[in-house]
Amino acid sequence: MSSTTKRPGLFIVLEGIDGTGKSTQAKRLGEWLAALGREAVLSREPTAGPWGQKVRESAATGRLAPEDELQYFLNDRRQHVEELIAPSLAAGKVVILDRYYFSTMAYQGARGFDPAEIRRQNEEFAPVPDLLLIMDLDVDSALVAQNYDSVRMAKSAEAFYQSIAFPALPATFWERSMLTRPRDRDVQCHPSAWHMDGKQDVRIKQCIRPTYEELRTIYHELGHVYYYLAYKDL
Repeated sequence: MSSTTKRPGLFIVLEGIDGTGKSTQAKRLGEWLAALGREAVLSREPTAGPWGQKVRESAATGRLAPEDELQYFLNDRRQHVEELIAPSLAAGKVVILDRYYFSTMAYQGARGFDPAEIRRQNEEFAPVPDLLLIMDLDVDSALVAQNYDSVRMAKSAEAFYQSIAFPALPATFWERSMLTRPRDRDVQCHPSAWHMDGKQDVRIKQCIRPTYEELRTIYHELGHVYYYLAYKDL
């Protein structure tokens, strides 16, 4: 991808799903450029600035509303461009960035926004990279690379439902669900969701392994659980 304006520096962006090694490759590229005598600036998005920090905090406190999330990303990127990216390029440095507005097009596009419009909004102020590298990796390998286990996969599904205004699962769910195959007995591991008492006692049975298919299934089973909880008082 070519830049539309000439500038002394070089702008390289790495994109890809989590676990593809973007940060590792960005670091290696920076070290290689340094060995050639080029000054490289490594950064990432969302940044550690005030707007980027709000986005990062939302991963633990509950996902932001779609409109707010998109605006926070735009605010964070504008500050990033003004304070680091543009000055570094003007000074002739190589800027290596882990994620950029292409991620916003993908993730916020998945929340209902038009990716082409997101791109247009960003390119009004954000420089187009000279080189875009897309790191590709199958989801199963990415899950293994990030050390996903059964609990983390279930937690990621819970976080999704919390992002659309559902509550956290009751503590008993985590105490009574079977997320891994027991070692002391044989069981049928066909995934299933249960509502045991018509109240808060919800559980799932699924011998979860770190695969894309298992991740899809846990999202599906938790959908049943949240359905039970939503209508338990009717």
